[in-house]
Amino acid sequence: VESSIDLHDQARARNWKKLVGGLLYGKSKLRLEPRECWADSMPSSFGGIEPLGRRCDTVMRAWNLSRWKIAGRSMLTDSRLIRTPSLAHQLIISPSSTKRCIWVSFGLFFMCLDLIELTLSPFHLDGAVFFDVNRIAAITFWTFDIGASFTTGVIVDSRIEMHPARIAQAYLKGWFMFDVVVLIPDYILLAVQDGPGQLMSSKIKSLRFLRYLRVVRMLKFAHFASEILERINSMYVLLFLRMAAFLCGVAFWLHTCGCMWFAIGDVEAGWVEQLGIQEAPFLNRYFVAMHWSVTQLQGNSELGPGENLAERAYAVIATFVSVVILAVFESKLTTVMHSLSEIRNKRAQQMRDMCAFLNQHGISAELS
Repeated sequence: VESSIDLHDQARARNWKKLVGGLLYGKSKLRLEPRECWADSMPSSFGGIEPLGRRCDTVMRAWNLSRWKIAGRSMLTDSRLIRTPSLAHQLIISPSSTKRCIWVSFGLFFMCLDLIELTLSPFHLDGAVFFDVNRIAAITFWTFDIGASFTTGVIVDSRIEMHPARIAQAYLKGWFMFDVVVLIPDYILLAVQDGPGQLMSSKIKSLRFLRYLRVVRMLKFAHFASEILERINSMYVLLFLRMAAFLCGVAFWLHTCGCMWFAIGDVEAGWVEQLGIQEAPFLNRYFVAMHWSVTQLQGNSELGPGENLAERAYAVIATFVSVVILAVFESKLTTVMHSLSEIRNKRAQQMRDMCAFLNQHGISAELS
């Protein structure tokens, strides 16, 4: 009897080794059948073994199902064979992967360039090669982004969904129509152009207003930015990015304010004509406008305001908004610096407590 029990123990150990080995080192084509293994090696007299074998089988099924569910694959429940992943499953990427992070970063970059190009329109830079190349690159990127959205996992009910059909369903119900509607005007403008920055006919110059629809794409800016921020775990990095975002916001307001100031003054008897810079190079005109915009942060509205009512009214509004924005920026900056100071103080207190503990219990420096 003892020898029989030893043989049974050895068989049980072998089967456990096979099962655990499959769980730890299993490949995509691994086929384990714990139930049959237990049935062949264990006699029926061991009543507790068969239920254990069924539990092992259940563990194997659950492990395979969760393993392939994460990868977006499925399992044949009848034969318990893992199905070979299709091409659609292989193209699916995780929303938190590095590839997705890089792709989203390019999207944010093109959004910022679109805003800069649109706000610089009063300076008449339609023929600039840089913006022509950027426009084509942006159209190409947003076209591929629609396809990339069909191959990127989505979060549904607090879990990552990697199944292609469910991903497509979620995207079609979400951002699909928005992406298509915003992209169509770009293709229309690209089709009616006759050379870099030139429309085919003066009769359809009214189509230029379609390019301002790209501003609507900024609704996805927060969505893209959140995808990147979710990958960051360092509080220092998050606070640094927060402070950088506030600084970029102030810089963008100054840029927009200066461009609008130039647009209002670029009329007959306006401040642009009074200064005689209508034909000046772009950088000269831009920095003159930016100089006026920056000075509004201190409430100085007397830097070359024009004689007409539009310039005077805009100077008053710009001064008021600039002062408010500066006050908000200083408040946010103070909050961020205070948060950094709290983190440093907390770490310093932890180090002091640690040193006091080591000193109290006589722990040597070599051991600590």
